[in-house]
Amino acid sequence: MKQKTIIIFSTTDWDAPQFGSRQQIAQRLARHNQVLYVEQPRALHSLISDRQKTFIQMQRWLAGGLRQPLADLANLQVYAPPPVLPIFYHPWTNLFSQRILKLAIRRALGRLGWQADIFWTYWANSSYLVGAFGEKIALYHCIDNFRASGYPLVSQEQISVMEETLCRKVDLVLTRTPGLAETLRPASRQLEVISGGVDLDQFNPFRPDRRLSSPPELDALPKPMIGLVGSLDDRLDVSLLEQVARRLPQVTLVLAGFLRSHLVDLSALIALPNVYLLPAMPHHRVPSFVAQFDVCLIPYLVNDYTREVSPLKLYEFLAMGKPVVATPLPYVCREKDHIFLARSAEEFVLGVEKALKEDTSPEVQAARRQAAEPYSWDKQVRMIEDIVSKLLSRA
Repeated sequence: MKQKTIIIFSTTDWDAPQFGSRQQIAQRLARHNQVLYVEQPRALHSLISDRQKTFIQMQRWLAGGLRQPLADLANLQVYAPPPVLPIFYHPWTNLFSQRILKLAIRRALGRLGWQADIFWTYWANSSYLVGAFGEKIALYHCIDNFRASGYPLVSQEQISVMEETLCRKVDLVLTRTPGLAETLRPASRQLEVISGGVDLDQFNPFRPDRRLSSPPELDALPKPMIGLVGSLDDRLDVSLLEQVARRLPQVTLVLAGFLRSHLVDLSALIALPNVYLLPAMPHHRVPSFVAQFDVCLIPYLVNDYTREVSPLKLYEFLAMGKPVVATPLPYVCREKDHIFLARSAEEFVLGVEKALKEDTSPEVQAARRQAAEPYSWDKQVRMIEDIVSKLLSRA
């Protein structure tokens, strides 16, 4: 794809605790395109639910909004948008909020001297913005089941209407799971399923620095060690983790990541003597933590929302050659030949015990890593660029 200007409306900040798919894709697109990465706007109620981040974003917006997050990538500009009205997905407030954002982003593009070619949104409520920047094509990248998320004062039907309206207006819909594709395909002109990915260079157990560096936070903790690194929220099956920790008292359980305490209560779990809660860390440190785990966990509840969740940690763990024990989310079941699936606490404990006895030879690690190799971010982005190039040629 020849150099284009792409506006990406993200559902996460660039420097969020978890450096996820939105940043991974934007960073790769910016290697040979101009990319304006628009962060998730904060509503006034965020001053209560996420006060620190809201103040930071407001300060950045007041300072002009634009920043270059990577010194060696001038083509990537991040924009902190102005605050918007509460209740993102309410039809009335959303209309006014999108008008605020449209004017602000037009000014940001003008300051950069950029003319948009591609409108790329992760926001299910952004149909009002399609065509507002003179772009040649528009796409909606759906990586979450917004309809099952649950938002105050907003019904699932309202979100469905907004999302379907967006799908009808854009030229392309990308989804991360077949389930999301099945839901959105009827309202879409063109739809493609693109799985999540992994940075194979960063998550490489055979790198010399990976073998030598052990995080000081883990040095004093006893082995064997099991754990996860990621957002700690209401997706976690806390009851399951409590049972695992109680039934395996000789095993250290580590939970590392950004704790959303308004969504999940971990107090009983972390009160157990063999459970350790560690704060979020920069993404470049995650592999060094995973390297120290004897077994990696994906202990999610299975419900209407998580059935369409596609945890990136699946392929990050496998790329590091680690045994994985997970609950049976549809996305992780695709790798059932390479992980331990558990449908109950008893099965989860048994899976951990079996995984701890697994062969840890380089050959076994390499076999797990091979399962992750088809999902590298570089391959994923090239697939997307090929699809978008064909659309642009017809625009």
